[in-house]
Amino acid sequence: MTQTSGSAITDGVMTAHIPRLPFTLDPLIAEAKRRMRRRRYFTALALVAAAAISTTLTLGLRPGQSPRGGVSASPTADVPKDRLIVPGLSVAGIRFGTPRRAVEKRLGPGKPVHRDLVSYMGGRLFVVYSFHDGYTGRVRGLVTKWPGFKTSSGVGVGSSQQTVRALHAGCANGYCGLGDIRHPDAPGTLFFMQDGKVAEILVGST
Repeated sequence: MTQTSGSAITDGVMTAHIPRLPFTLDPLIAEAKRRMRRRRYFTALALVAAAAISTTLTLGLRPGQSPRGGVSASPTADVPKDRLIVPGLSVAGIRFGTPRRAVEKRLGPGKPVHRDLVSYMGGRLFVVYSFHDGYTGRVRGLVTKWPGFKTSSGVGVGSSQQTVRALHAGCANGYCGLGDIRHPDAPGTLFFMQDGKVAEILVGST
C-alpha cells in the first residue's frame, strides 16, 4: 500500500513537474510549408523569365533595348487612347489570344520585326504571335517599354520594384512576376527590372 501510495504520490509529483511547451508545432509546420511554396514560386519565376528572355532574344527583341530593325516609339504618331494594362490579360484593349486579323483591323498592319513579332502604335506595343517557337496567328505575348501604359493602380514602365510588389508580385533575379505558377503556360505578367525600376513589361505566355 505504501509503495502504491508512494508511487502514486511520486507519479503525481512527476506529472506536476512536466514542463509545458511554450508553443505548438503547427506554426512551425505552417512556416516550413510557406517557405517551400516560396522557393517553388521563385524557381518557377526564374523558369518563366528564362523562357521570356529566350523568346524575345529569338525574335530580336532584347529586354530594355530597341528591337532589331530600329523600330522605336514615335513621339506623336499612333498614341493610344486605351492605355490600360490588365495583368495576364491585355494591354491597350488587345487581349491575350486575339487573332492577328482582329488586332490589325483595330491597329492597322503594324511593322513586322520578325514573322512572329510585330510593332504597333508607333513602337509603343509589340505583339508576339508565336507559342513555344511556333507561329499561331494569335496574340501570345504583349510587350511594351512605353511608360504611357499602366495598370489600374498606376504600375507601368518606370515604376519602382516596391510598387510592383504591391500587386502581390514575386521578384527574383531582376524580374517580378504575376500569374499561376502551377501552370507555366498560363498567361501571366512579367516585369523586367533595371536599376530598381520597371524597364519592360510582358503580358502573355510565350
